[in-house]
Amino acid sequence: MKGQPEAGGTVVMFSTADWAAPCWTNKQHIARRLAERGYTVLYIETVGLRRPSINSLDLTRIIRRLRSGLKPPHRVGERLWVLSPLTLPLGQRHGFVRHFNAWILRTAIRLWLRRHGDGTPPLVWTYHPYMLEAISGLKRSALVYHCVDNIAAVPGVDATAFAQAEEALLARADAVFTTAPALQAHCARIAPHTTHYFPNVLIWRILRRRGMRGPCRLNWRLLPGRVWALLAR
Repeated sequence: MKGQPEAGGTVVMFSTADWAAPCWTNKQHIARRLAERGYTVLYIETVGLRRPSINSLDLTRIIRRLRSGLKPPHRVGERLWVLSPLTLPLGQRHGFVRHFNAWILRTAIRLWLRRHGDGTPPLVWTYHPYMLEAISGLKRSALVYHCVDNIAAVPGVDATAFAQAEEALLARADAVFTTAPALQAHCARIAPHTTHYFPNVLIWRILRRRGMRGPCRLNWRLLPGRVWALLAR
């Protein structure tokens, strides 16, 4: 029937962005769309891809995470929950950090699945590779890697550790979605048969309403020729 969910099942999504970020990107939009289509979604906020710096932005995020990380996943929609994991923000190179963070995530995911899952193996959808240990032993219907950024090039990220983890993820993913030709070429070198190219889109109604003001405003003079963008609501 019109207006009814088109699908069903459970999705565990590992994001690189907090749900309440002022500028939504792929992660929040995909999670919301999946929930609207009938999936029950657990949106897991970033686990800390880089070592934090001594600045007001990082300190504010750490304080906010300490507050939210002590709480169970909170509901933000009819079929959508957000988990703010209380992980160690020390980068991903050290084994003890990875093991501890994986244990925290694994425990929280299993508890949430017991309460809100439908009993079938969930679809795991990730935007980073630092979740493989957390899903070890978890039965899943599929593993999707949505590659939307060159995270290894982000200042503060351990490029070597990230590349190793990403190679392992690419080798295990059932499907890899990329949003830029360079990302497509990068992932296809390791997973040529499962990598697909789906460029970002332009949401014109949002651009027209908010593109020139607020924290997501655009500087039109800096935009080259043809631009593909996903603008947050």
